[in-house]
Amino acid sequence: MRVLYILHSSKVFEGSTKSFLALLSGLKGKEWEPYVVLPGPGDLYAELQRRGIQCLSLNYRRSTYPPHQGLKNKFLFLPRLLYWRFLEARAVGQVTDFCRTRDIDIIHTNVSVEAIGVKVASRLHLPALYHFREFGDIDFGMHYFPTHARYMRRLQRENVHYICITRAIMQHHGLEGNSKAHVIYNGILSKNYQCDQALSPQNFFLYAGRIEEAKGVMMLIEAYRAFLELSAEVVDLLIAGSETHSSYAPEVRDYVARNNMSAHVHFLGNRSDIYRLMQQARAIIIPSRFEAFGRCMAEAMFNNCLVIGRNTGGTKEQFDNGLRMTSEEIGLRFSTIEELTAHLIACSNARTAEDAAMIQRASTVVRQLYSLENNAQQIYQLYREIMHNTTEHRP
Repeated sequence: MRVLYILHSSKVFEGSTKSFLALLSGLKGKEWEPYVVLPGPGDLYAELQRRGIQCLSLNYRRSTYPPHQGLKNKFLFLPRLLYWRFLEARAVGQVTDFCRTRDIDIIHTNVSVEAIGVKVASRLHLPALYHFREFGDIDFGMHYFPTHARYMRRLQRENVHYICITRAIMQHHGLEGNSKAHVIYNGILSKNYQCDQALSPQNFFLYAGRIEEAKGVMMLIEAYRAFLELSAEVVDLLIAGSETHSSYAPEVRDYVARNNMSAHVHFLGNRSDIYRLMQQARAIIIPSRFEAFGRCMAEAMFNNCLVIGRNTGGTKEQFDNGLRMTSEEIGLRFSTIEELTAHLIACSNARTAEDAAMIQRASTVVRQLYSLENNAQQIYQLYREIMHNTTEHRP
């Protein structure tokens, strides 16, 4: 079968992109031929070319409203909105032609905020699969065009199917009870993945992710400030991730400087050795307001890193999955700055037998639920079902 993937980003470091690349790896060797549409060249284009996958690089944007915070964005809002819709309409025509010449069987859109896939599928009477990897609004502050309700109605066509990466995502988008909606958790690493046993724990906490408001970085920084004031042990905080083009990251840096924490808070930027950092950290902190899934959390658990996570969204769902499967917690939950501070103080001491047991339970859970093999097999089986049903209903 020939599957066309439509992506909203050409950046390798984004979580949705990592999940997409993991899927490609998991599907390798099956009766399946991938094609990819990207919004520009970027480093992902080079990676796919290296893998021998045929790509189409176009100029288009998300099917959401442009940013409107700040005077400049307010002034450019309407011109950008019209321009984004023009780019989308043009891309629909280009992708339609591409599908015709490659005899595509299924159009799989990698995120929910891109409408090109359903429009092309409607033109060509092809099945479309939408991968809901985000809430959209409560996690990233995006707003579907023209409204969330109308956007979802556009997707509720006979030939459209859905993958939701958590049950929380399914509920948020009103897809519970829909026979064409499926919860398939992200594939993170192979179930046979092994850590580097030679690495020894180091004296730092870790945050890994973008520095933006939705990720709750300021909540972590405030808790870490209280930790430095209350703890007898000093443990540094490493922040590994990119800074967005908003004013949020400078505000975080300014808060660190004003509160005399610069000697202990280290901004690393994007790192290619994030797994090594996870294996050496005292704990990783997941402070996101509403994480859709929490890829970083599962990655940390694969790498035997203790997780301190905010009890919301996909982070909560992962904790709940572990509690259901093992009857015990697989990480440390928090809802307030005070609770996070208490966890940081507790984790600043030497690792206990209880910590080690929690880490082992977490490793067992993620290997069962979030392996590459499990994810790829479920999605491939869904492809086969879609193809079978499409063949049955063709005149």
